[in-house]
Amino acid sequence: MPPAPPKQQTPNLPQALELARELRRKRRLRDAEKILRGLLQLDAAHAGVLHELGMVCAQLRRPAEAESFIRRALALDSIAARADLGFVLTALNRFAEAQEELEKTLAADPELVGVRNNLGNLLHMQGRSEESIVHFERALALKPASAEIRVNLANALLALERHEAAVAHLEAALAVAPGTPRTHFMLAGALIALGRHAEAEPHYRKAIELRPGYSEAHSNLGLVLASLGRHEDALASFRAALARKPDLAEAHVGSGQQLRALGRIDEARQAFTRAVQLAPRRGEHHRSLAEVTQFTSGNPQLAAMEALAAGPLPEADLMQLHFALGKAYADIGAHEKAFHHFVGGNMLKRCRERYDEIETLGNMKRIAHVFSRELIAQKAMLGDRSELPVFIVGMPRSGTTLIEQMLASHPRVVGAGERPYIANAVNKLQADTGVPFPELAPSLGERELRGVAANYLAALRPVAPLPMHITDKMPTNFLFAGVIHMALPGARILHACRDPVDTCVSCFSKLFASGMAFTYDLAELGRYYRGYRALMAHWREVLPPGVMLDVQYEELVADFESQARRIVDFCGLEWDARCLQFYQTQRPVLTASAVQVRRPVYASSVSRWQSYAPMIRPLLDALGGDAQARVDGRARTTY
Repeated sequence: MPPAPPKQQTPNLPQALELARELRRKRRLRDAEKILRGLLQLDAAHAGVLHELGMVCAQLRRPAEAESFIRRALALDSIAARADLGFVLTALNRFAEAQEELEKTLAADPELVGVRNNLGNLLHMQGRSEESIVHFERALALKPASAEIRVNLANALLALERHEAAVAHLEAALAVAPGTPRTHFMLAGALIALGRHAEAEPHYRKAIELRPGYSEAHSNLGLVLASLGRHEDALASFRAALARKPDLAEAHVGSGQQLRALGRIDEARQAFTRAVQLAPRRGEHHRSLAEVTQFTSGNPQLAAMEALAAGPLPEADLMQLHFALGKAYADIGAHEKAFHHFVGGNMLKRCRERYDEIETLGNMKRIAHVFSRELIAQKAMLGDRSELPVFIVGMPRSGTTLIEQMLASHPRVVGAGERPYIANAVNKLQADTGVPFPELAPSLGERELRGVAANYLAALRPVAPLPMHITDKMPTNFLFAGVIHMALPGARILHACRDPVDTCVSCFSKLFASGMAFTYDLAELGRYYRGYRALMAHWREVLPPGVMLDVQYEELVADFESQARRIVDFCGLEWDARCLQFYQTQRPVLTASAVQVRRPVYASSVSRWQSYAPMIRPLLDALGGDAQARVDGRARTTY
């Protein structure tokens, strides 16, 4: 039989195929598909048409069809098709097969940049970010001007919490392609992770400018504005996100958090409720709602949370849900159930925390050793005698928010909340001198101490530009009382004291935003309290009279007016009756006590620990002495 005549190629097929490719590059996928299917009728065995049609189907989110067309192209010996088959198999979550195809392609040609990039993305998707970085870096070496590869590399670095390196690559990507909204969005997130919130703001704004409907950027901008204390602006940003994407649960949560901080509790409850409706498996949403809900028996939210906790749930969500359930059961007086959930939530949180107890407690002892009465007296003569700041220190959950809210109700006081400026100043001194804290203290001279004071006061000025007192209620500033007095000898220090067991049990019942790693294990919490108590006793001995005032929470709620007058007088202020109506003062409150300080003073939190007495033996053993005496029925002491 004579051989069949060769198939005659349609003259316009190459031009039509190139047109289809151009249409795909312009995202006109339906038009490209129409042309390609027509070409396939002319030549059903054209590898280029099959490959291109497969890629169009992939971009149209039809990966099964895409695989079929690309495999047909691959059967015709198209190396390029093998590379894209790996891409399509990745979309089908068939990661092992995808990796095999991509690695076969690289074995044939190790310098295929796109294939290396895709393999890096595949490994990153599987949580193998360290391996993915190797391929991204090799791809970048081959194509250093590629913004796409830098962004993908930054994504892997962020997963490994290597934020500084990620920022460098994202900034380099923007230098090449400044008009990419996602890159601005990612860079802003990396800057937030580094605590550089003010630098993140313009990148979120640029992302929104480039893509006005970018709801997630509006929502995250709200988080940045909130962190900068611009709560009304933050609320507007969350609402802008919801105007564009009403089902964005995270924006409802963000909106609820701002409403809660602003004292608009009913509106906050509505926002959190909507978030739960939209994403009912997110533990954070349930906890946010629980914090603004006073539960009673039969509350359907409680039943819904229990049902959710009984099923499979990611650990992060289960952790949040445990704290929500603990709060709910505590509200209805079911203390054993509440404590069961508090233990569950704390265990999961503790596993996520890095806490070196030996270093932490040892640091407190070193502080007491270094900061002698003589050193403090000598150095305080060198500092700035401004009376602007009022520091409120102590353990978390010891009444610091109540004291600040009362003082902030005075017309000559602005409540600044928890400010990290003193800790930041100490960290900078360590970096500048190369000497750790507290050992650096004896070497501090007038220049260094006045520098600390100047930077601190400059950071506070935007909060209250007029010559007013400003409260800083960062509780852990108790570690730096010596530095505070040396740099700012005119500043007042209010020390919030509360019953040790009440304080610790209250800490154990809360999931803090950050920085309280010692609160998630009862024994560690008790030992930390003892270290704190010893350091505070040291400050009483070495600080001059009139610098620090102890404020006992139980005495404050029992006789609020006389204690409030005592505090106001200590701060050098005339009495103002508005301090008694602190719960009516409109100002943002961001701590876990945001709901409580919107109510008149109450004493129901005093001795609340007794409801949990049979369950907190590790805490009582760690606290020792007076805690054990109270459990045994002997005389009660508070501090």
